[in-house]
Amino acid sequence: MTPRPARESPPPARGARARKVWWTKVRPAWRSAQWPLVWASALAALALGFAGFESHPPPPPPEHSWSHLDKLYMSFQLFVLESGVAPGTPHPWTLEIARWLAPAVTVYTATKALLAIFHDQLTAVRLLFYRRHVVVCGLGQKGYLLCLAYRARGDRVVVVESDEGNDHIDGCRQEGAVVLLGDAADRAMLRKARVHRASLLFSVVADDGANAEAAGQARHLVREKGGSLTCMVHIDEVQLRDLLSEREFLTERGDKFRMEFFNVYQDGARALLHKYPPFDDAPPEGTHLLVVGLGRMGQGLVAQLAGEWHEAAFHTAGPLPVTVVDRDPHAKIDALYSRHPQVAGLCRLEPWPVDVYSAEFRRADPLFDAEGRCRVTTAYVCLDDDGGGLYAGLALLRRLGSKPISVVVRMMYGAGLSTLLDSGPQTTGGRYSSLHAFNLLDQTCNERLVSCMLEETLAAAVHADYVCWLKEAGESAETNPSIAPWDELPEALRVKNRQQAEIIKDKLDSIGCGYEPLTDGGVRQFGDEEIERMARLGHEHWYEMRRREGWGHHDGPKDTRRRLSPNFVPWEKLPEKVKEINRRAARAIPNALAAAGLQVYRKGAGDSPASTPTATSG
Repeated sequence: MTPRPARESPPPARGARARKVWWTKVRPAWRSAQWPLVWASALAALALGFAGFESHPPPPPPEHSWSHLDKLYMSFQLFVLESGVAPGTPHPWTLEIARWLAPAVTVYTATKALLAIFHDQLTAVRLLFYRRHVVVCGLGQKGYLLCLAYRARGDRVVVVESDEGNDHIDGCRQEGAVVLLGDAADRAMLRKARVHRASLLFSVVADDGANAEAAGQARHLVREKGGSLTCMVHIDEVQLRDLLSEREFLTERGDKFRMEFFNVYQDGARALLHKYPPFDDAPPEGTHLLVVGLGRMGQGLVAQLAGEWHEAAFHTAGPLPVTVVDRDPHAKIDALYSRHPQVAGLCRLEPWPVDVYSAEFRRADPLFDAEGRCRVTTAYVCLDDDGGGLYAGLALLRRLGSKPISVVVRMMYGAGLSTLLDSGPQTTGGRYSSLHAFNLLDQTCNERLVSCMLEETLAAAVHADYVCWLKEAGESAETNPSIAPWDELPEALRVKNRQQAEIIKDKLDSIGCGYEPLTDGGVRQFGDEEIERMARLGHEHWYEMRRREGWGHHDGPKDTRRRLSPNFVPWEKLPEKVKEINRRAARAIPNALAAAGLQVYRKGAGDSPASTPTATSG
């Protein structure tokens, strides 16, 4: 298994590159060198001043002479603009430099002192000019990594942290972030952070209740003050996260406040399988996976494996065999089935109750068949303890010997024990070349986190389907700028796809359907009348948005500058080719929702979503 390369981002603009050079190279170098330079300048001013007064004649009367203490005293006076030298008289070059260098040191030092004294007042004034910035509530490891990621991207970042002794505060300030000390659930503190003028808020406090409270206060503040805010709330308990997400899915989103709940373990499982997939277009012959550790990460990984097995239609050949290792795997499997019931039908879980530090685990007999051949094709180690995970990964690699089996070890973040894998002998090949480290927080707490949210995922899926249609119609990237990966798509085109994604709920409501977290696949196809109704609704929504923007109709080609379009007509007068585009968007809804971890269900009196029948193909 070869890890997938990371997606390349488009090159930053010139201004963004300049800011990145300033924040990553120039400013850190200056911060580390400024005080040694100040002291060196002060000493140089004293030395030059003393030398200047040594060669400068004393003022009249002529019999007066300067002692060494007089020269030293006058050199110190240079720092407060009192040189004791008569103006208009010629000065030695050493004294000329000293009488400018010394006040410069004084001004710089005094300015730094005033900034430190009036830091809070200046910060409040500085925040008055912040717009579309990022607010991070909580400065644990997750919050710190998010702060670094967005500062590296050039965004303004405001951090709210209650612990004055937090080790990450200085690091954030050194990166140029504004750090406010206070309670993130306090509305006054959020108002001070200008949340109602921000574009993104991450609530990553250690307590789930505090995260929810901060998000609730932010919602009230945005509704009270106006603005448009996306709020990303970390919920540590996976089941609570699922329940809150389902409630938010079904909530009307009439205002400009969007809330998404995320969990680093669930999102990390998705990112891990994207980077280290056990199968691509087709599963290898005899696919059998090993998952060591059925904690939050391990259970999320198994559920994600089941979803990908189903999405790729591999389940038609049978369930995915997975050996799961844990001290008490049976209880963990029962919890997994209750949380993700679809796993029971998509995976054949083989429990192996064993401690990873035991001799039984090192022998790994259950991983081999009667002929001594290894049954496992890929192993994922998801222990909560980084040391235990590294030990288990090395023990497996040693037992498997020269067999080409990849072992992926989940580490918390790219430091500590993880550096042993990144710089070890596996980087140069040999028996350790199949051992990989996946740094959980580094891979999840970054600027790509927002792209995993519901609306963004749906918009990306809508765009992908549209690109497929354009290619089938003979279009190419040279003839149509819309044919581009989502990450490289211009923001104006992304907005249009987000608008299409936002009306999916309305389309489903029009045919008596809704959507919920993915369990069994749900409704996969719609009838002809349902497709037509949703296609019409999609066009009517587009027509109304264009009408509000002042668009009009003409028979020529689309003219964006003059806001004229040949398709700005009622549904009945729309060309059949354009109608088919809207129908295709309606047919693609189940796949778009599945990409976001959702499924369509039919609403019915007395029926639960999971028990409703699917529609027949149109």
